[in-house]
Amino acid sequence: MFAVRLVRQNILASALLLAILLGVIVRFLALDAMEFKGDEFKAYLLSAAYLQHWIIPRLGLYSSTGLANPPAFLVLLWPALLVSKDPIVITKWVVLLNVAGIAGLVAFLRKIGGTTLALQTTVIIALSPWLFLFSRKIWAQDTLFPFLILTGWLLLSYARDRRSWQLWCAAVAMAFVTQLHMSTWAMPVATVLWLAILRIRPRWIDIVICAAVFILFYASYISFHIQDGFQNLLHAGTDNPGSIFAQLRWMIGINGAVGLDYMWGKDIPPAIPAALVHAAEIGTWLIALCALGGLAITIKRIARASSNLRDVGTISALDRYILFLLCVAVCTLSFLLTVRAPALPFYHLVFLPLIPLLCAIGLAGLPKKYSAPANSLLLLIGGIFFALILSFQSLTLNHPDQIHGDYGEPYRNAQEQWAPYIEAVQEGRLRLPEKE
Repeated sequence: MFAVRLVRQNILASALLLAILLGVIVRFLALDAMEFKGDEFKAYLLSAAYLQHWIIPRLGLYSSTGLANPPAFLVLLWPALLVSKDPIVITKWVVLLNVAGIAGLVAFLRKIGGTTLALQTTVIIALSPWLFLFSRKIWAQDTLFPFLILTGWLLLSYARDRRSWQLWCAAVAMAFVTQLHMSTWAMPVATVLWLAILRIRPRWIDIVICAAVFILFYASYISFHIQDGFQNLLHAGTDNPGSIFAQLRWMIGINGAVGLDYMWGKDIPPAIPAALVHAAEIGTWLIALCALGGLAITIKRIARASSNLRDVGTISALDRYILFLLCVAVCTLSFLLTVRAPALPFYHLVFLPLIPLLCAIGLAGLPKKYSAPANSLLLLIGGIFFALILSFQSLTLNHPDQIHGDYGEPYRNAQEQWAPYIEAVQEGRLRLPEKE
C-alpha cells in the first residue's frame, strides 16, 4: 500500500523507492561470488564450534590492530547456523540484516523527516558500491548498520518521551553495537555528550541500570583481559596509523565509490569501464559537497530553533538525530586518532547514515527551481553506482583473475579448496579452541 500511494502521489519518491528496491535485490544475487577468506572462515568456524557445544564465547576475532574483539558477532551468526551450515546461507543472513537496516532507516526517517528525505537518504546507502560490498560478507562490522539505526531510534525516543525503559533498551542495543567493532567504542561517550547538549539528565537509577547492562554484556570479555593481565590491550596497535585526512576520506568514500582500488587492486580491472569508476567517484564527492551544505543548513536551523542552545526543547527530532550522529562522528574520529587506528574503509561504517542524511537535507534546502535538476542528478548518481555494482558483480563472476586487491578470490572459485573445512563444520567435527 505504501508503494502504491507513492506512485500515485510523487514521481520522484516512486523513482527513489524503485532504486532502493534494486539495491536490495542485487544484494541477494550471485552470493556464491562473495568475498570469503581467512577472517570470514574463522568467524564461521568459531561460531559453529561454540554453537555445537552451546558455550558463550569470550572473544571474537582479532582486529587489524591486534586487539581481541568481543564475541557478540559469533553469537549473532547462530540463528543462521541453526538453519544451515552453508557459508552462502550465513552470508545471506548478513544480507538480511542489512536489508532490515535499510527498511528501518526508511521507516525511522520517514517518521521524523518525511518520505522524500527518508528515500533520498536511503537510496545513497542502498546503491553505494562500498555499502553493497559491506553487506555481503561474514564479518562483524558488516552487521553494524541495522543496530546503529535501532540504537539511534531508541535514544531519540528517550529524548522525546523520557521513559526509563527506552534508555535501558538503548543501552542494550549500544552494548551489542560496541561489541561488533572497536570503531564503535566511542559511542557511549558520544551519547553522554549528546544528552548533555540537549540538557537531558537521566535518573541515577537509570544510569546504574545502563552501566549494569554494559558490565553484563562485557563480563566474559573483561574476564579474558583480567586473566591475560591486560597484555592484549597494552600491546595492541598498528605501525600504519591513519591521518585525519585519510580517515575523513574513508568517512566520505564508503558512501559511494572512492577508493575501490583497495578491493580490486592498484589498476582498474579491464572488465570494469574506467569512465564508470571515475563518474562514480565524482558522484561520491558531489554527495559530500551537498552534505556540507546540509550541515550548514542544520547548524543554522538548530541555532535558530534553540537560541544558541539555551532552549534545546525546541530542536526538532530530525535535528536531534543529526546532532547525535555528529557527536558520534567527532568522538569516533578522536578515538581513531588517539588509538592510532589504521585508515581502513570498514572502520567508518559507524558514521552511517550521517553523510547521506545531510545530503538529503542539502537537497531539500535548494531553491525550488533547482530542486528537480538536483534530484535528477541524485538519481543519475544512483544509476552510476548501480551500474558499477553490476560491473563489479560481473568481474567476480566472469573475470576473477583480474582482482588483485583485498577482495581476493571469490568463494565460488575457491569452493573446492574450502570444501574439506566446510564439510568438517557441517558434520559437526569441531573442537573449541584450547586458548582464546
